[in-house]
Amino acid sequence: SAKDGSGTVVLRCEVPEDLWHLYNMLQEKQGDRLKASTMRKVTTVSSTGSTNSNKKRLNLTVEVHKVEFDPDSEEIRASGPNRQENEFVKLGAYHTLT
Repeated sequence: SAKDGSGTVVLRCEVPEDLWHLYNMLQEKQGDRLKASTMRKVTTVSSTGSTNSNKKRLNLTVEVHKVEFDPDSEEIRASGPNRQENEFVKLGAYHTLT
């Protein structure tokens, strides 16, 4: 709500200035969560014990512990623990969304 700062924002960044606004909305150590589509290297183990690594596109939700904005590369990096478990990423596993 407007009084306590809670709520949800859905934002599709279309121009670099949108990233700047997103960066200013995210707060470290305040419990903010960021959900985004990302690529993650996933390793699977077969029944014979051999391993296979592939990159998979996943939707992850991280609790923001660190956020950085790089105006030169026009990127935001938000790091923190995963807060929505899925079959490839355990709850609490650290990830950086770019």
